Amino acid sequence: MKRSGRLTSRVWVGKASHRRILARGPLALGRPSASSEAWRQIRTEILVRARWRCQACGLPRYRLEMHHIRERAQGGSDFDRDRLIALCRDRHTRTDAPFYQGRLVITPLGGGRFGCEVRYGDSKWSLRQGGRDAVASPRGTVQP
Repeated sequence: MKRSGRLTSRVWVGKASHRRILARGPLALGRPSASSEAWRQIRTEILVRARWRCQACGLPRYRLEMHHIRERAQGGSDFDRDRLIALCRDRHTRTDAPFYQGRLVITPLGGGRFGCEVRYGDSKWSLRQGGRDAVASPRGTVQP
């Protein structure tokens, strides 16, 4: 079956998007991401601020990963340094873990400081109804 060059499904497009498309501009507007050179500089600043240690467990690690506390798709930014944290691979993986396995929840406190705790529950809704929470240590690090 031969396909035509036209799309067959129709999607509602807002007036602003329609004007951008007619003007041959971008199809959508989103949060700008940092260029690779700017990202290297931002990453270095975050690692220096963290003293080359995981900011959740406090252990020095060879390879640290950057974690956006608020994802770019949900309004976060590469340029908001108060919402970027240096984590080791194990702790970074726990930020997306299911709640029944224990999810690492990070709260920005400002000034490059963060509160970290592991929360348990059946789902994110059961946490408010009495799911058991692990207690964070006074330094804001996670107790394994």
